[in-house]
Amino acid sequence: MTTLDRAFWMAAAALAIGVYLAVYRPLGNTLDELDAERESLTLGIERDAQLARTTPALEKTLRETQGRIDALALGRDAPTLVATFVRNAATASVRDGVDIVAVDGHPPALAPSATDSHAGGDVFLATPIALTLRGSYSAIVAALRDLARTRVLTNVRLDSIERLHDVHGTRQPALVARLHIEILRRPEARPIRAATP
Repeated sequence: MTTLDRAFWMAAAALAIGVYLAVYRPLGNTLDELDAERESLTLGIERDAQLARTTPALEKTLRETQGRIDALALGRDAPTLVATFVRNAATASVRDGVDIVAVDGHPPALAPSATDSHAGGDVFLATPIALTLRGSYSAIVAALRDLARTRVLTNVRLDSIERLHDVHGTRQPALVARLHIEILRRPEARPIRAATP
């Protein structure tokens, strides 16, 4: 191989390396960046498609929640709400096999001097009552579950629970549960609206 041939091959190799460094390598980097951008856009489109699929479900949940809020009896006066709650408790007790042992409209150790006290800041007024239930564990749980589904908004706290043996001569154990219940209502009769987007 002559010097001229070697120079030719070296020039050709230098030209190939130069073309690689000047054209192909930046083009390869640009292609990698474009692939990464395409992948990012694909993930964004998939997220948007997922959001579009869940939007009707979210709107349905919002409508159901708004319906539940609208169904709550928050704008009534305290005596009406207490009467509604006690009537619901009586219905639940019959259905679930629980005895209502006592209802106290003004539990002395639990209520301030006025009938209404503020619960949760200025959002609701609370009217306290004490309710004592007697029955099996499962019946009391069922009654509490039924009371939680009423149209009257309440805060319920278990004050005491006592186990009894031999209820009504049946020799079956039962519980006596004393509950402190705050019946909540709005200070003035205005509807609560869920935030709309």
